[in-house]
Amino acid sequence: DINAATLVAVATDVAKNVFVFTPVGVPAPAQPVPVAGSPLPASLQLVGPLNGEELLLPTAARVEAAVGR
Repeated sequence: DINAATLVAVATDVAKNVFVFTPVGVPAPAQPVPVAGSPLPASLQLVGPLNGEELLLPTAARVEAAVGR
């Protein structure tokens, strides 16, 4: 079962990894990726070059479309 505490723990775990990159201008979105047999997704983090949103965001959109989320 998924409960609020589990969701908060997962979100906190993902956020601590993204936070390392964001303040210095490096885009690093974390995207949910479905895991067969699990109610919770895994997380795929993409890290782009400094100020590389124009490169990374279309890539992230393609990943999102490919995994169906």
